[in-house]
Amino acid sequence: MPIKLEKLEKQRKPLSISLEINNICNAKCTFCAYGKEKVELGDTLVGDNPILDNRPKQHLRKDVFDHTIELCNKAGSGVLRKMSIQPTLGESTVSKNWLDLIKAAKESKGVNSVSSYTNAVALQRFGSDAIIESGIDSLAVSSSLVDKESYKRIYGRDKYEQSLSNILNLLKSNHKHGYPVDIYLNLRIDLPEEVFFKSEQYKKISLYLEDRKISFLKKYDNYGGTIQEGGLPYGATFVSRDDNSKKPPCYQLYRQLMVNVDGTIQACTCRVDKSLWTRNIMEFTTLEDAWKNDKLEKIRGDWKDKNILPNACTFCTHYAPYTQLSGYYSLIPRVKQYIFSFLRGGYIYIAYKKLMKNVGNVRASYVNEKR
Repeated sequence: MPIKLEKLEKQRKPLSISLEINNICNAKCTFCAYGKEKVELGDTLVGDNPILDNRPKQHLRKDVFDHTIELCNKAGSGVLRKMSIQPTLGESTVSKNWLDLIKAAKESKGVNSVSSYTNAVALQRFGSDAIIESGIDSLAVSSSLVDKESYKRIYGRDKYEQSLSNILNLLKSNHKHGYPVDIYLNLRIDLPEEVFFKSEQYKKISLYLEDRKISFLKKYDNYGGTIQEGGLPYGATFVSRDDNSKKPPCYQLYRQLMVNVDGTIQACTCRVDKSLWTRNIMEFTTLEDAWKNDKLEKIRGDWKDKNILPNACTFCTHYAPYTQLSGYYSLIPRVKQYIFSFLRGGYIYIAYKKLMKNVGNVRASYVNEKR
């Protein structure tokens, strides 16, 4: 049964917490808004709000991290007690303290599960075993692994062999340690996708990773007009662009407490835009007050009662209705998460992973899809 908005409005805490580790990247992906601040944009449509991160390049402030962890220790890191440590537009491994932050979060009493994502370009700097042993529970890897030419064209770096080697080493290490980390491979490849799934690269990867954890995109976000058709992998298209102003409030407003590098609480985890900025986490002594701060509540109320949206949201292709959160509030996923966190790395869990290896298929994913 779809969740009612009234129930979400009564929630004193978010489902989970997201910390922006940095806003710096080591790639130049053509499909991403990162680094496009000085690029001359092509024709944009009426209502477009190009997503351009004009903030200074920086890493997550230590006082912001420490304070957020302190609030989580008092109240838990949301209903699900989960925390993601990753950029909105950037790359996790650019921050040398990436694994230190993961360890500190996981060791705190308010966080049960930690997730992150990476483009795998610089994983060798940390070492596969160190990553797997860090305490991280879920890691999403974004890459293009068809061949060297398409990788360089799509990711803007000549790092194909290095990225493939890093991914294989990571998967092998996870296998060696009993699969303690849920690793997801999010492919950004030319279509048709069958070219990759007939390749030697796929054969090697599939020895250590279930097909159901491999996905690819056919339709991409245009980041408010920042990305043009020529920036997409061959054969890909944009998600259809709709006016969201007469739709129910977006699920992003009720999902995660998003804390930017400087402590700014942002109303959404998939956009960097002033229209989404609210108070600063350093102003609050409880997680509940931060989640219910007046500026964030105004954004929610304006959308619900007046159909007034932040500029970044009106034609956003990441939009999904708040009813998408229905499953998160049922008991089953929380019980499942608790059981898996207890068993992970043990003999029973390894047996389960082997049993599930051939369950499910590679699939197309969607830009507004969240695990």
